[in-house]
Formats: sequence, C-alpha cells, structure tokens
Amino acid sequence: MSYSNKIESTIIFKEKTKKISQFKSETVISYIEEKEKAELYKSMEQGYMEMASINLEYAEESLSCEWCDAVEYETWLFGV
Repeated sequence: MSYSNKIESTIIFKEKTKKISQFKSETVISYIEEKEKAELYKSMEQGYMEMASINLEYAEESLSCEWCDAVEYETWLFGV
C-alpha cells in the first residue's frame, strides 16, 4: 500500500468515524428530547386528572347545596 493510499484510507476512516459520532450524538439528543416530552405529557396528564378531581368535588358540593335548598323550599312550601 502506497503512502497516498494510506493517507486516503486514514481520511476516509476519520470521515466515517466523524459521521458515526455525529449520528450517535444526534440519536442521544433525540432520545433525551423525546424522554423530556414524554415526562411533560405525563406531568400534564397528572395535572389534568388532579384538576378533574377538584372540579368534581366542586360540582358535587354545588349539587348538594342545591338539593338541600330544594328540600328546604319544598318543606316550607308544603308546611311539612
């Protein structure tokens, strides 16, 4: 193998190594971004579930008050 062929082989090897390294870096970055996005969605889902629970409590409390008011009104209305 001649000297110029060795240099050419070395250059090709370095370029391939650089491309592989760049690919690995991009893959790791993509993985981290997807993981962060999944964690964000999970956190948002948990927040929405907690808020739904709070809203349900408020709705049930309101219904309970309305029911008590209706019973009180009917009791007054019919004199029972």
